Amino acid sequence: MKLRIALILVALLIISGCGEAPATGDNNTPPQFAGEVSETSETPTGAVCGDGICHETELEKCETDCPRCDDSNKCTRDFFDLETLSCKHIKQKGGCCGDGICDPNEECEADCPAKPLTLASYPTPFVHGDEFEGELILGDEGTSKEVSAATALATALNAGTIYGSLASDFTTIKGTNVILIGNPCTNPFIAELMPYEEDCLEDYEEGEGRLSLFVTGKSGDDYSYALVVSGHSDDDIVRAANVIANYEFNMPKLKGMESKV
Repeated sequence: MKLRIALILVALLIISGCGEAPATGDNNTPPQFAGEVSETSETPTGAVCGDGICHETELEKCETDCPRCDDSNKCTRDFFDLETLSCKHIKQKGGCCGDGICDPNEECEADCPAKPLTLASYPTPFVHGDEFEGELILGDEGTSKEVSAATALATALNAGTIYGSLASDFTTIKGTNVILIGNPCTNPFIAELMPYEEDCLEDYEEGEGRLSLFVTGKSGDDYSYALVVSGHSDDDIVRAANVIANYEFNMPKLKGMESKV
């Protein structure tokens, strides 16, 4: 009889303990795998400063894993890009006095001539006498209509067989008078002069063509210029190029160093 009662008690104890989870800590919380996010914290459990991996939550907090990327240049916005895992240095929009480039409408004695050329000065400084002295530059990913725009400009400037060079043929445009065709999406030199945050067309309105004149450097008493022929779409770029191609009629009407067309 005593043996039967003992067996019954043991069975009851086993049944009553089946639904309980084993204790895993002070609060009975199950362990988390590295990289999981707990319900009470936004920080991944795998984001450990010093592990050699830059997590988004470590930006500006863990320099061991996420470099500060400061290039000591007041004219750039510096950040660590998690997609490319590299430092980015983006030129500030609207120009920055002291960066060696005179943007349209910028007032900076360090970068700008006392009396800079304007759009109305075209085809100066790209033509001397009857000779085209400069470069027509397209992006390597330029479209067929951008090539057509370059051809129209070359023809108008009596540039002979020069119908545009590719951006990859140049390491810099400073020190040379250049005409850049395209927009920040297709021409890296245009993107350099006209930086953007996320969308390469964020500063363009639909249907907008644009002519922009930049001073990109100085050698002795001479300045080098970059004329950007750009637009929101291919058709907008072609329209802007046609304004330049018929410069004798159109250009005297344009004011300053930048105009929407």
